Amino acid sequence: MPYSIIDIEVTQPLPTISLSESDTGIALILRRKDKPIGFLMQALPAKSVLTPEDLAQFIAKEAGTKLLQESIRDELITTASLAHFPSLTVAICTKDRPENLARCLQSLLNLQTPDLKLEILVTDNAPSDERTKELGNRSGGVEV
Repeated sequence: MPYSIIDIEVTQPLPTISLSESDTGIALILRRKDKPIGFLMQALPAKSVLTPEDLAQFIAKEAGTKLLQESIRDELITTASLAHFPSLTVAICTKDRPENLARCLQSLLNLQTPDLKLEILVTDNAPSDERTKELGNRSGGVEV
């Protein structure tokens, strides 16, 4: 009982869907601005063809309320601007744990965006070697 799985971006024109002779239905993953908002399944005869109009009617019937809610949410909630976000310093205190520190630093560096830069300060309390300092020097934007 194979179903064709089709990803639909509801803000784009709907496609024509043609099922193969082995398909017994469709499974639609509905997205609005890349955000998943619904999953619909419908049994259909093999070799069925759904026009954009057929698809629109099916989606409206099964997920119309959800689509309307997401549209309203987009209108009411504005994207936060990080342009005026205050500076942020992250202090990491450690003692001879460069492997754990490397994972922590990578996670923090991955959070940065062009609008959000983190100041990262690492303090290694009485280190037994230079591994923490070397790691900090290799990780751009980290003060050790």
